[in-house]
Amino acid sequence: MSGTLPSVAVTPFRFTGRGGQYFRIWIVNLILTLLTLGIYSAWAKVRTRRYFLGNTWFGESSFDYHATPLMILKGRLIALGLALIYVVTSNLWPVIGSLMLLLFMLVMPWVIWRSLRFNSAMTSYRNVRFGFDGRLAESYVVFLLLPLLAVLLFLLPFIGIAVAAVEDIDPDEVMLGTMLVFWGVATLSLVASLAMAPYVHKRLVAYVLGNLRYGQGRLEADLKTRSFYGIYLAYLLWFVLIVTVGSLAVAGLFGNTLVGMAEGVNSGSGVPAQALAGMMLAYVLMLLLGVWTRAWFEAKVRNHAFSQLRLDDTLQMASSLGVGRLVWIHASNLLLLAFTLGLAWPWTQVRLSRYKIESAAAEVQGDLDAYVSQQRAATSALGEEMGEVFDVGPELGF
Repeated sequence: MSGTLPSVAVTPFRFTGRGGQYFRIWIVNLILTLLTLGIYSAWAKVRTRRYFLGNTWFGESSFDYHATPLMILKGRLIALGLALIYVVTSNLWPVIGSLMLLLFMLVMPWVIWRSLRFNSAMTSYRNVRFGFDGRLAESYVVFLLLPLLAVLLFLLPFIGIAVAAVEDIDPDEVMLGTMLVFWGVATLSLVASLAMAPYVHKRLVAYVLGNLRYGQGRLEADLKTRSFYGIYLAYLLWFVLIVTVGSLAVAGLFGNTLVGMAEGVNSGSGVPAQALAGMMLAYVLMLLLGVWTRAWFEAKVRNHAFSQLRLDDTLQMASSLGVGRLVWIHASNLLLLAFTLGLAWPWTQVRLSRYKIESAAAEVQGDLDAYVSQQRAATSALGEEMGEVFDVGPELGF
C-alpha cells in the first residue's frame, strides 16, 4: 500500500514598502515629535511598525501590528520618569545614584523579557497573534549572568594590575614564578572571555527565536553552538587578514608620504596634500573593511539561525542573505546619508528591509489556517518602553 507524500510549497517573503511612502511618514513623525517635545513619539512608533509589518507579505497575507499609541505612551512616561529620577539622584547623591544604576542593571533582564512578550503579542499574521513563552529566569541567565561572567573574566587581569598598583607592589621584588603565574592566569582569563562570546550569542538568539509562539504552535530554533564558533573564528581570521593586507598596502603606497608628513609637522611647514590624501584613502579602506565584516557576520548568523527555525511540522524557515549584496546596500546607504545630511534615512531603511525580508522564505507543509490564536491577558507596554529609554533591547546580530 503506497502513501501519498504531503506537498511542500516554498513561499518567499515580499516587501512592498517604498522609500517615498515611508519618507512622508517619517518626516511627519519627526516634525510632530519635535513640536510635542517627544510625546508624539508613541504615535510615531506605532505608525512606523504598522507600515513595515503591513508591507511585509508571506503568501497572500501581510503582517499587522496591534499596539495603540496610548499603550506605549503610558509605559514610556513611566520609564522616562524613572530615567529623570536617576539623572537627578546621581547628580545630587552620587552614592544613591550608583545604587540605582545597579538596581536598573538587575531589572534590565525583566525589562527585555517584558519587551519580547509585548512586541510578539502585538504582532499577528492572518489574524493569529504571536506570543513569547520564554521564562524570566532564563532571561536573567542570557542577558545578565553570562555577559557579566564574560566581562569579569576579561577584567580580571586588569583588576590584578590595579590591586598591585594600589598595594605599591614592585615587579622587580616579585618572584619570577609568581609573575609567570599571574600572566598565565591573565592570558587564560582573556582567552576564556573571548571564547564565551559565540556561546553567549548563540544562547541569546536561541532564547529569542526558540520561545516564539504562533497561535497554538511553537517555534523551535535548534541552533548549533559549533556553527557560532565557526562563524566567529572565520570572522576573526578574515578581519586579521584584511587588516594585515590593508596595512601593508597602505604602508607600501604611502610610506614615504607618511614620513614626509611627519617631517613637515616637525619643521612647521604643515601636512602635505599627498599625505592628507593617503590618510583619507586609509580611512576609506578601514570604513569599507568595517562594512564588509559587518555584512559578512550579519549574513552568516542570520542564514544559520533561519535555517534552524521551524514551526512544529508545518513550516521551515530559510534565508539566503548574500554578503556581496549586503555590503553594497550598507556602503551605498552610508553614502546616501552623507550626501543628503540624513534625509535619505527612509530610503536606506526601506532598501535594507526589502533585501533582508525578500531573502527569507519558508517551506510550508500543512495549513497555517489551522492555528488559532490563544487569548492571553493584556500585556503591559512598560517593559518595552523602559528597554527603549535605556537602550537595552536585545541585539541578535542580524
